[in-house]
Amino acid sequence: MKKPIGLVFNGVWSQHLFAEASEFKKAYELVYIHDLADIDLSGYQAVVVPFQSNGAAMHAHREQFLTYLAKGGFLALFGDHADGFLPDTQWEERHVDNTWWKNRPDQPPITWTDESHPLYGELAPRHRGWHHHGVYTQIPPGARVVQKSRADEIVTWQTDQFGGLVFASTKDPIVEHGIRQIRHLHHYVQAFTNWAWAGGEMPAHV
Repeated sequence: MKKPIGLVFNGVWSQHLFAEASEFKKAYELVYIHDLADIDLSGYQAVVVPFQSNGAAMHAHREQFLTYLAKGGFLALFGDHADGFLPDTQWEERHVDNTWWKNRPDQPPITWTDESHPLYGELAPRHRGWHHHGVYTQIPPGARVVQKSRADEIVTWQTDQFGGLVFASTKDPIVEHGIRQIRHLHHYVQAFTNWAWAGGEMPAHV
């Protein structure tokens, strides 16, 4: 049996709160980013890099993550990755519209979702998206676009071209769940956790 999902951690309190929450504690294990050189990522069911991670440290371990993917790993990247962490990708900053629910509730920042995707098919529309931190203006050739912004730019995508599965989104579910800012976010995080565990042994409470 593999270890739980590895959650890359660089000291952000909301990341810690999420991993220690009673409903997810058995599903996630914190992986301190500056200890990565001594950790075998292949032992984890999946590896998640949350929003507000240390970009410089991530880039320093880029080859380790690519090796993990080459061996069939599952890597989820959330938030901004401005340093071009993965080949053939480009992230760009955009205005973060985190007041849309108050000022323009009929105009959510994410307006299109591929409902055939296994993560999103069972989620209600309001649980699929919220604000996002920038967009991807370049993704690997053949990658699957999963979500787009109201400006028709890429928010979420995935690919298996690196060997394993990469799921990338400029949303921030781990951090937002940790600070309890978005009340309905549990639906998304629960669905994501179940999906990341797919094919592995599920924790009894997930």
